[in-house]
Amino acid sequence: MKKSNCIIIEDEPIASGILLDYIAQVPFLNVVGNYRSAVEAMQVLNATEVDLLFLDIHLPVIRGLDFLKSISKPRHTIITSAYHQYAVDGFELNITDYLLKPYSFDRFLKAIARIDIATNTKNIETTEPGRGHIFVTSNKRQVKVPFSDIRYVEARKEYVVIHTDLSSIKSKMRLSVLEQMLPKTLFQRTHRSFIVSINHLTSFDQSFVEIPDKYIPIGKSYREDFTKAVGSFSYCN
Repeated sequence: MKKSNCIIIEDEPIASGILLDYIAQVPFLNVVGNYRSAVEAMQVLNATEVDLLFLDIHLPVIRGLDFLKSISKPRHTIITSAYHQYAVDGFELNITDYLLKPYSFDRFLKAIARIDIATNTKNIETTEPGRGHIFVTSNKRQVKVPFSDIRYVEARKEYVVIHTDLSSIKSKMRLSVLEQMLPKTLFQRTHRSFIVSINHLTSFDQSFVEIPDKYIPIGKSYREDFTKAVGSFSYCN
């Protein structure tokens, strides 16, 4: 899976620390620079392939939006700011998203999901089921996991466990991050703690999905999207 290079331009150490923590939980993002001013970031922009900018507005020397106007080669840009009044100006410059501080990890993920280059969503979803795969970190190794082998995925605190036909692979990431990496044509979230393979399910009802040797719950908030994905289903009272 191709990683996307990103840089942070943020003069508040606490804010940049939060961003670094969030980015570290997304396997397809790679930080190539963390700068307190746009002037410092200019050199790496000119010398390195950068796909994504995380850009604060109130910066020393040159303000974030003025810096954005000066860039000759456009990049995906996510504004991070404590001030909502600049959102319109930002979107007029074709930014990808505007994160209003303080923002949650889930809101951060929604911004990342807008960037096709980062998630490779288009390439993944058009991959033939038997040939698609992801790489996940497990025991300090990058492990290749074919989509066709995955039966279901389970969240366990800060880890996910990918259950395949032959083994279970444990990786330190949030389930919402892995959800972004899996094609929605093949996998569906059924519960805050579970994602299932549509190809492996054998039956389902209002409350549970059945895959070989396993029953997985369907949460109320996921039921409608799940049933739309797998086909029409009439619930019996």
